[in-house]
Amino acid sequence: MRIVAGVVGAAAGALWSMCAYVALSSRFSADPARDPHGYGLISGTMLAVFAGVVCALTLPCAFPRKGRRRAIRIATPACVITSMLLLAALFTA
Repeated sequence: MRIVAGVVGAAAGALWSMCAYVALSSRFSADPARDPHGYGLISGTMLAVFAGVVCALTLPCAFPRKGRRRAIRIATPACVITSMLLLAALFTA
């Protein structure tokens, strides 16, 4: 069970990082031809929020029982803060 949670959490974390990169590079790019319609910003933000939630819920289950509470205390605020920052980048574009 812990191995499956670790694989799913790591895959969701990798998807989150790629989607966050697409969204932020679209938002802060000086070249308007990079993402002219903003689909990278919109879809990157929405997928990153979803993948971040999946990562924050599954990755702490990969830790031993004693370390899960600490992992949850780190993963949950990190997911909430980064999701808020990505949504702020989306809405201020």
